[in-house]
Amino acid sequence: MPHKESRKPRGPSDEMVEAKIALLKRDVEAWATKHDLWHDSGFVNYLEHTGREPSSLPVLSRLWSEGDLVRILRGEGPPEMEIGFTALLEKHGLWYEFDDHVTMNIYPDEESDFSEFSSYFHWQWVCSLIKEDIGDVYSELYSHFAKRPEDLYRLHWRDYEVILAEIFKAQGFEVELGPGRNDGGLISN
Repeated sequence: MPHKESRKPRGPSDEMVEAKIALLKRDVEAWATKHDLWHDSGFVNYLEHTGREPSSLPVLSRLWSEGDLVRILRGEGPPEMEIGFTALLEKHGLWYEFDDHVTMNIYPDEESDFSEFSSYFHWQWVCSLIKEDIGDVYSELYSHFAKRPEDLYRLHWRDYEVILAEIFKAQGFEVELGPGRNDGGLISN
């Protein structure tokens, strides 16, 4: 599992993305609470929920509900409620669609510039690929860092060690990744 520091915002752009998502979540929860629909509902991170690479149109958040909110959004209630929810998302430049019977994916408007979201979620996914003892570093990691070598500076030092260890293993070296504290760094034989 990557070090939590690698997943922290990389700069103002990432902080802005996280602020936009937090505002969206607050507004949706406030709207649903106002209409007594928030019970048995919540948000889940797309990557943590699915483990999948982000699509070309990124999922900003997944909204799940096993209560009245899902019934309203499925059209099983007063139409003005679903219209109000849709208007709330449109105010943020977003829209939703159901992924399954209880989970909705929230997307940016396809006509907008959502490159900041794409970059942010791609970075989160790249960091999720960094694992100790994976036997081989995924080609996606090589590809990402080949295209954006400056992102190596954004990794936590421990994740950087893990990547180097896996590269050396792939080259046939025996590598022992130490505990990470006063261990003399990466040693290969």
